[in-house]
Amino acid sequence: MEDIIENKQINVDIPTDEEIFKFRKKLIVFLLSSCILTTTIIVALMIVPTLMNNTRKPAIYLYPQETIQISIKLDKSIKYNNVIPQYKNGWLVEAEPNGYLRDLQPQYTKCKKLPYKEFGFEYSKHACEINKYPYIYWDGIQIKKPLPDKEYGFVVKTENIDKFLSQKADEMLFNEKEKKEFVRYWSKTTKEKNWKYVKIYFLQNEEVENYLPIYIEPKPENSNRIQIIIKKAKKNDKLEPQKLIPIKRDGYTLVEWGGIIK
Repeated sequence: MEDIIENKQINVDIPTDEEIFKFRKKLIVFLLSSCILTTTIIVALMIVPTLMNNTRKPAIYLYPQETIQISIKLDKSIKYNNVIPQYKNGWLVEAEPNGYLRDLQPQYTKCKKLPYKEFGFEYSKHACEINKYPYIYWDGIQIKKPLPDKEYGFVVKTENIDKFLSQKADEMLFNEKEKKEFVRYWSKTTKEKNWKYVKIYFLQNEEVENYLPIYIEPKPENSNRIQIIIKKAKKNDKLEPQKLIPIKRDGYTLVEWGGIIK
């Protein structure tokens, strides 16, 4: 018996040149749109942090009446960058009346990896190695709240910044240790901008607490929080002078200073 083979015809629709052109056009548009979207997202992620105001070197000093354990936490609206000692669900320290702090979670801070060769961090490696810190260091960005702007303040010639900072530190009743580092840090940081004149105003206490909330247990009897805000200015800019609030130190006391260059 002979095998019977049936030939069946298969119909295949072949696209026309016009259809191929339209498909290619749609594909190119889709790919370009995807590339633009991806690029936009990347650029936004790079630019947005620079548009925010980076809070530089808030130094937290703690002065209890007797040696006690203290817990400090930053609000979730703060995206921190450098922290010394390491932030592990907050800081947990033992504070002495003279202001020195012992980290109670030392296993999380790698002394050799601290940026101790950079300006403002010089103390950090030795302090870590002996577990004896002069203050808690942090810096970062407030990601939810705008920086309060003020019409008052001071217009300062940059070459006179050391004298100005020293006078204001005395006016706010900084102690010698706080004043020395405050003037040293902000003098150099301001001069690096190469601005001839700067506008300076201060946020203090409740204003800082609203902008950069922190949580401390046990709560200090006196919380003195200071942020210096520095902008470029012109010689003829007129500002109403700001009256500064002096630091209170009667009892268990917190002193914190930091700042922003806009």
